[in-house]
Amino acid sequence: IDSMGYAFTLLVLKYLGICHVASYVHYPAISTDMLSVVRERNPRFNNADYISNNLFLSAVKFVYYYLLELLYGLAGSCSDVVIVNSSWTLNHILTLWRATKRTCLVYPPSDTHAFLQLPLDEDSDRKCHSIASIGQFRPEKDHRLQIRRESMRLVLIGGCRNQEDEDRELKRELGEATVGLHTMWNEHFGIGVVECMATGTVILAHRSGGPRLDIVVPYEGGQTGFLAEDEDGYADAIERILALSPSARLEIRRHARLSVTRFSDQECEACFLATMEPLIWTLAR
Repeated sequence: IDSMGYAFTLLVLKYLGICHVASYVHYPAISTDMLSVVRERNPRFNNADYISNNLFLSAVKFVYYYLLELLYGLAGSCSDVVIVNSSWTLNHILTLWRATKRTCLVYPPSDTHAFLQLPLDEDSDRKCHSIASIGQFRPEKDHRLQIRRESMRLVLIGGCRNQEDEDRELKRELGEATVGLHTMWNEHFGIGVVECMATGTVILAHRSGGPRLDIVVPYEGGQTGFLAEDEDGYADAIERILALSPSARLEIRRHARLSVTRFSDQECEACFLATMEPLIWTLAR
């Protein structure tokens, strides 16, 4: 089972007849979005300005991506079972690997038990509202977008010292925050978004990828958070969140917390085993 993204090893193992192969895909090595960015010459974290501004370099990069897409699709199609971690990844893998009948969606496990223990009360007594952002400090997380317009207290949370310190500080900061902020374009899933919702912050995530398709979606008829795309959209959404009454915010937070049970360790384990069972029975015969 390849869970590291080494798709080209599947091609070797399959055609040498060594074994049956399965894949758990977190993020496709190449995606149609990546080709679109290069074709349209849009500057991004993975498409530098000097490339997007140069027609020749953009053409060379597009051909390279196109060939990589063909090879990636060939390698991935060798997998007997394909498991993907989000609807966003599912759509891309179905396009690239063309293995519709062998592909299943299994959300990654999000251990939110500690976050769910935090009290969920109205925040009417808060003197100062703050925003918390969880995510590794990498270009694709787009932290620059988070600091352009806001005059509120913004807490950026990356990695810190050791796991005990990280867990303790993360719980404290999220417990004190009113808004959980996420700005990455096309996040394949978004465990940080799930953690914010489990803690009880009102999540404001990017309108793309896993947050839009799987996480910040209505649950049992109730709203679970907000989505935005650019700095004006984020500013407007934050203004709307803070303008809500404490009881209205509490209702959204409750629905959000209930919704994260879909991403529990137990749910992931059950879905993963159910997906792999047919292949295991085939090997047992």
